Amino acid sequence: MLQRIREGLTLVLIAVLPFHAFLVTVGTKLIAGSGQSPLPVLALWKEAVLGMILLFVNLWELSIILMLILAITVLHKIFSDKEVNEIKRNRARVIDIIT
Repeated sequence: MLQRIREGLTLVLIAVLPFHAFLVTVGTKLIAGSGQSPLPVLALWKEAVLGMILLFVNLWELSIILMLILAITVLHKIFSDKEVNEIKRNRARVIDIIT
């Protein structure tokens, strides 16, 4: 029973994950308007699904999965900070050119 639930949640995550950025962008525009930063609730839905999947994992599997999630989270943080800094630098360049 738990195996089937876990497999179903995993399939949902795999099916919807490619549309994550689109869903977050469109959802933020619908809720908060254009020009706003992504809403954290919309950006964190996949972590909630992963958390539900982890509830149905055996304990010996849990440590391996947690290490992988931690590694992915750290890599995401590193690369997303670089992207944000690059966007800020480009925005500053454009403002300097305009003024």
